[in-house]
This record gives sequence, structure tokens and C-alpha cells, in this order.
Amino acid sequence: MCDLVVGYTVLSKSPDYRGATVDASFYALNFARQRLTAAVVVRLTREFTVRFDNAARIQADNLLRVTGGDEAVISSLGLSYRPAALPGAEFSIQADNLWNSAFQEVPAVPAAGRQLSVGAGYSW
Repeated sequence: MCDLVVGYTVLSKSPDYRGATVDASFYALNFARQRLTAAVVVRLTREFTVRFDNAARIQADNLLRVTGGDEAVISSLGLSYRPAALPGAEFSIQADNLWNSAFQEVPAVPAAGRQLSVGAGYSW
């Protein structure tokens, strides 16, 4: 079984702040002009699921973003295991920022490098 989820967003806004001299902002001018997202979820078996998430974005110019440019493709890949013998238990491993992008999602804040996470959870 496989799920595919795709989304596309276009945003246009004017940086007209009625005379205020705003060259850059963490919030007001930090937005993607275009953003494409795609996720693929593959259930290999009843117990194993693989998830591949991607976001491609073209950011609005922001003087505070000093590295990584205004375009980025960021992906993550994860594997989860829900053992039938332990209902409610889930074990997972996930790699984030697969391509080790230097894109600053928050301007002037260094991007997180490639990361590997391991998790375990239980719900009742």
C-alpha cells in the first residue's frame, strides 16, 4: 500500500510598510514565493512503514539570509516498525536534511546539518 501527497503554494505579497524602512525581517519577509511538497508513504508490511518527505522552495529575498541561498530542496526519510507482538509500541529511525542543505529556514540562523534520529514510543 502506498500514499502520495503533493501540494503546491504560490504566495505574493507587497513589502509596502507605509514608509517604514524594512529591509529584512525574521517574520514579515520570510516566506516562500513558491513551495512544492511531496510525501510518499509506503507500507511494506503490517509492521514496517517507510516515509519520504520533500519540500522544494523558492524564498522571497531576505537580507538576513546570509548562506544557503533563496532556493532549497529539503528531504527526510524514515522507517517505522510497529511490532504485532507489542500493540501500541512503535520504533523509528529518521534521517533529516538528506542533502545536507545549508538553507536557512529562519534567516540569520544557521541551518541544521543532516541528522539521524531514533525513537521509541508506546501508546495505550
